[in-house]
Amino acid sequence: MAESGRRCRLLTVYENRGEILASRTAEKRYFDLHPTDLIGPLQGRLLIEWSQDTVNWAKRGARATHFPVIEIADPQIVDFPGYDNVLLSYGQLQKMVVDSRWIRWQTALSAVQGIYLIADAEEGELYVGKADGGERILGRWTSYAHDGHGGNVAMKRKFGLNRN
Repeated sequence: MAESGRRCRLLTVYENRGEILASRTAEKRYFDLHPTDLIGPLQGRLLIEWSQDTVNWAKRGARATHFPVIEIADPQIVDFPGYDNVLLSYGQLQKMVVDSRWIRWQTALSAVQGIYLIADAEEGELYVGKADGGERILGRWTSYAHDGHGGNVAMKRKFGLNRN
């Protein structure tokens, strides 16, 4: 399954039990494929860098062995709860923007522009922000995750943030 760029996640491995000759036509061949748990512990966790050839997603085993492994990810993908239910602590925000377990969040938030609310739970202070243009919400929030203020002067003053 494609994630971003040439980064792909292994979802399922199939065993090919041979061609189904009775189903063969002049234009098409059919094969008896069955899901296998041969490498079950890596399903959903193995991330590779796919080849430059994006036209053909199916690869024979011998060619696929040359694709570099990027990561063997934590098995628990964090589900995206829907835009109306997004609520993150600052620690969760920092994880969300870099951790591949949060890919569903990253995909959803990189697709939308919008207005958001940042709350200082200790002081009760609120900041309303806007992400527009090509930056999208994920891009804007990535800035906040890195330095706590995203370069916003008002947030530095309002929340007393002195980082960078």
